Amino acid sequence: MLITRRGFGCTMMAAAARPAAVTELKAYLQGLIDSKVVPGVKVAATLDDKPFIELFLGTYCDQKRRDNPCEWKAVHSLASVSKMVTATAIVMAWQDGLIDLDAPAVKYIPEFGAHGKEKITIRQCLTHTAGIPTAIPGKWMDTDEHWNETLALVCDKELEFEPGSRTVYHGSTGPMVAAAVVRRKSGGKSWHAICKERVFDPLGLASMTFELPPPDVPVAMLPAPKDLSQGARIYRNGVNNPGGGLMGNIGDILKFLRFHTRGGVTGDGKRLLAERFWQEMHTNQFAGKPAATKDKPGHESWGLGMMLRAEGTKGNAGWLGDPDRSGPRVFSHAGISTALAVGDPDARLEIAILTTDVPDPVSKASEIRRNSINGVYAAR
Repeated sequence: MLITRRGFGCTMMAAAARPAAVTELKAYLQGLIDSKVVPGVKVAATLDDKPFIELFLGTYCDQKRRDNPCEWKAVHSLASVSKMVTATAIVMAWQDGLIDLDAPAVKYIPEFGAHGKEKITIRQCLTHTAGIPTAIPGKWMDTDEHWNETLALVCDKELEFEPGSRTVYHGSTGPMVAAAVVRRKSGGKSWHAICKERVFDPLGLASMTFELPPPDVPVAMLPAPKDLSQGARIYRNGVNNPGGGLMGNIGDILKFLRFHTRGGVTGDGKRLLAERFWQEMHTNQFAGKPAATKDKPGHESWGLGMMLRAEGTKGNAGWLGDPDRSGPRVFSHAGISTALAVGDPDARLEIAILTTDVPDPVSKASEIRRNSINGVYAAR
């Protein structure tokens, strides 16, 4: 039967899900809301390029009211899920010959070489091995002036460990340096403009932005502000932040994931990433190197801008929130404790999970992700 899936703005045959598994997953999610762990949760998935699961439960707070019923079109802050989109735009620039991923960043940003950072490559900035501090507290990137001030702070930082010797999550700094290289080679365009041109528009990701969403777009504000009149302005500190400023709705997360599970090919069959460059993004950059443990520094299973499950249950189980999936090509990225995007090219499956506030307690985030992902897989 042909049905209309309002959640994804399309009319197509939905992939059949096992009713009992969906009912069990829905009951679990509703239990989280009833026990006030989260006010609302969204779990959506596509299978074989078709809508598969849409569970939107509870409420979210937007610019006008605090108890909106969860629905598909509200835009969320995606936090570090941004890194997958940022890396895709950077790899596209590499593919076009605009930059060399294995060149030192100082080739493009000479001032970055201060304090022994002259050999750090763009690839190391994308794979959390640059050895620079993870964050720059309190700084914004919303204007060129603020961007340049923040970049200057990063350039002035000293090394925390020998570049390439281990992986330590570079939450804001690594992605910003890599993005700054592309900005300089793109005539100074904003990071949003670059991603819009290379990723958002070609993939039809109309809700995705590194800027503030338009005033008429509902934004799931997290945490809910005391003064709703602030609207989406509370996210100004994320504008143009390559490592964590992306905003978008759950349908566009799934579209982006499908681009990667299809091997860099759009829904209408256009290849935007040549196979070589797609493979680079999805290859464990540290295969054969010692894995990190809680007692000894080492490496995790990072691709370019995304976490991989190539090492089975080693490395990124906690980050992924799902130690049960160990397919060699499963990829993902988490966004603080409220967002997760997962793609499985072999299963032709994409999963997006969003909560409308930080779980209480926050330690429940990994459980929510794990149980939600297992529930989706059980429904196949």
